[in-house]
Amino acid sequence: MFLRVLKAIGVPGSFGFLYFGLAIGILLLIKKRTRRLGRVMLFAMVGGYLVLSVPAVGHYLAGPGTELAAPVTSYGTFDEVFVIDGDNYRGRAFTAAQLAAAAKPHTVWFLGGIDLGYALLANGLPRQLWKQAPSPARTTQTQIAIVPAPLSDEPPRSGIRLWLPSPTGLALSQEALYERLALILYRRNGWIS
Repeated sequence: MFLRVLKAIGVPGSFGFLYFGLAIGILLLIKKRTRRLGRVMLFAMVGGYLVLSVPAVGHYLAGPGTELAAPVTSYGTFDEVFVIDGDNYRGRAFTAAQLAAAAKPHTVWFLGGIDLGYALLANGLPRQLWKQAPSPARTTQTQIAIVPAPLSDEPPRSGIRLWLPSPTGLALSQEALYERLALILYRRNGWIS
């Protein structure tokens, strides 16, 4: 139940979670006896998001194994490649274009909206190579066996920018927390081992 509620509002690092937490903090400020708790909650939300937006924190949360399991060239050849739309469509399009260049498929099917199609074009995937498939997969469960894609915009991995808050650092933290919570749910339900 907790994970379903968290998915509905968003995990820490998402704007939904931030807005929810700020709203609760502001509501707590209204009553005199809960003002201190409201200030603490608002401070914790702002401080927490500042910490989550540091790329080094995002990389730590993502941990090992968040990059591609192997270079796209090591997957061999495919007759068809499927790209499933999601919250990281730019990263997915980038990976699909790389995989198509290495695997030489006859067709690249994409399941999703027109933004994913434009992203495929922007990443150099020839239009005549891909086709749009009906009914996109909308859950992690239906996407679990696909070649993983990197974030749409990779946060820095070295230098001073690794330690400075940034939107890409926050995105990495949010996506890492979401994936970790999704994996807990999927293992608990027996959908993956």
